[in-house]
Amino acid sequence: MREVSRFSRLSREEEIELAEQVRLAQFLRSKKEALTVELQRQPTLDEWASSVNLSAAALEVKLRQGDLAKHKMVKSSLRLVMVIAKNYLGRGVEFLDLIQEGNLKLLRAVEKFDPTKGCRFSTYACWWIRQAMLIAITKQSRTIRLPVHVVQKINQYEKAKQELSQHLGRDPTLTELAAKLDTEVETLLSFLRSARQSISLNSYANYKLNTSRVGKLSLEEIAISEELEQVLSILSELERAIVTLQFGLISRRKLSLREIARSLNISYSKAQSTAKKAMNKMHSKVEIQKKIEVEGVRASCRYYDFCKSQNYQYCSILKCEATSVVSTAARLN
Repeated sequence: MREVSRFSRLSREEEIELAEQVRLAQFLRSKKEALTVELQRQPTLDEWASSVNLSAAALEVKLRQGDLAKHKMVKSSLRLVMVIAKNYLGRGVEFLDLIQEGNLKLLRAVEKFDPTKGCRFSTYACWWIRQAMLIAITKQSRTIRLPVHVVQKINQYEKAKQELSQHLGRDPTLTELAAKLDTEVETLLSFLRSARQSISLNSYANYKLNTSRVGKLSLEEIAISEELEQVLSILSELERAIVTLQFGLISRRKLSLREIARSLNISYSKAQSTAKKAMNKMHSKVEIQKKIEVEGVRASCRYYDFCKSQNYQYCSILKCEATSVVSTAARLN
């Protein structure tokens, strides 16, 4: 926004002057294309200039003026693209992607703008920019692409819902929305059902418990969840809340320490020191647990070697257990 704000808006007279220069450059290039078809080869600069009754130097000046005029019209309208893009936030396409799509159509709007029609360039460019953003939302916002007429109905529904909410001071009912859109409730429900987003089988089905997914949990995920619960159990209530919010263990959204301090109504220094203390506790817990497991593995290995040396009859029974124990020891070390 700071970079875009450096470019000033154009007056009505400046728009007309620049648009005429752009149209003249386009006319000259169209003459070159026609001359290429006629000669069946690329014309020289002198041949091109003579076909439009200009000198070669004057032709180059006109083309350069047209390119500079187009560049200036685009730069002065970048702020317009950003303003329109803000109206389509939260529709499944990133803000920067919307701006990119709008900028591409802004270039097209500069080429098609006719100042003799009597409208301002910003009014004309708005239609191109909005169309580009709506097409991008239609094609990119969903895993399963919806038809254009369905997307248009959903957009009309969102607009009608916003207008009725402002007018009534509450959320409108489906009957009120159907009357506003002049359609049946069943038809409106069918459009709303098709507007539902698809979800991943790997996404969490219960964000509070954070333990079940839409798909099946693997044994590795279950083990990690149980180990995490054991580590968190040694923390106090405040320490556990800070760690949970800081790493997004419940909401899947990580918060900064300043945001955590505001949400828990504590000072930033208190949140920082508590988080550090909690991390030290968990680190100590993990190190102690690791040492216990390593010592247990070593003891099992020594017991297996002892049984083997004594030729005990249940040595073969311990062989499978010791094999897994040795592999665990290698992993821990």
